[in-house]
Amino acid sequence: MGQFGGAGEKGIGFELDGHLGWARVLVSGDRAGLILLEYYFEGNEFRRLPADYKFAVSSHDGGDTLVFKWKGFTDEVYSVVHSDDPAANPDPSVWPAWPGLQGLSAESPLNRHAVGRPPGSRRFFALVAEPAPPVFYDDLESGPGDWVAIVNDPEGATNWELGTPAASTGPLTGADDSTNAWSTNLGNYGPESDISLRSPVIDLTGIEAAVLSFAAYRDADVEGDRAEISFLDGQGLSPLGRIFELEMGTIDSDFVRQEIEVVPEALGQRIIIEFRFISDSTPDAYSGLTVDNVMVSARPEN
Repeated sequence: MGQFGGAGEKGIGFELDGHLGWARVLVSGDRAGLILLEYYFEGNEFRRLPADYKFAVSSHDGGDTLVFKWKGFTDEVYSVVHSDDPAANPDPSVWPAWPGLQGLSAESPLNRHAVGRPPGSRRFFALVAEPAPPVFYDDLESGPGDWVAIVNDPEGATNWELGTPAASTGPLTGADDSTNAWSTNLGNYGPESDISLRSPVIDLTGIEAAVLSFAAYRDADVEGDRAEISFLDGQGLSPLGRIFELEMGTIDSDFVRQEIEVVPEALGQRIIIEFRFISDSTPDAYSGLTVDNVMVSARPEN
């Protein structure tokens, strides 16, 4: 969604590519000239009303300095783009970004940025919102990094291993035919195992809502084995909120994307994600659980 900025007093309805919207226009008395505030909508991914952003362009010194203000959301990044001829180039998504105003994260309570007035008698500005990059993402192709594998049981028959799976059953690659994934042994897992895999520290400071997603291949004893996902404090490793049971009553034929809401107790701080696999005493010829493409993303606040 884009939003042209400036003050406005008169409302004008419009339609753009079948999407209804509205605009405000103001012809100012100072050197800023005509300022147009316009909203437009793209596709079917629209989530927020244009008014939610409160995007405005103002000047407190007769036009020498332009001040941009808007309300940001943690699941988006913002660029202020500009054009001196929107009639000839009506798509703000291809307008150039104003220097220093590209890929900006949300600030509280409002984003506020001041720039010198550009040359020329008029200039049109738009606020372009895009999905923020993930807070954390690891496709595991660069090696173990700061991941930590832990054996909790005395037998040690199984551990989390990073590489190409090669068990009797289950996957023979990582997700999307990649080379690496974390597996409960790269071969078959053992009985009476209790193992944990902990992620690097993930900084959720300033994040009000987030979702954990990962690719999982489940190939285990559907009656006796289980898996859990927990959120831990990034320093003391104490559990935060509830523990999630990963449904292991299914034997997958491919990697399946899993999504879990990050618990409220984990938001706004540095955390660690823990994957735990527990097998029963039955010696089964299965691969167990394989995990790949781990991602934490901010999501729209309610």
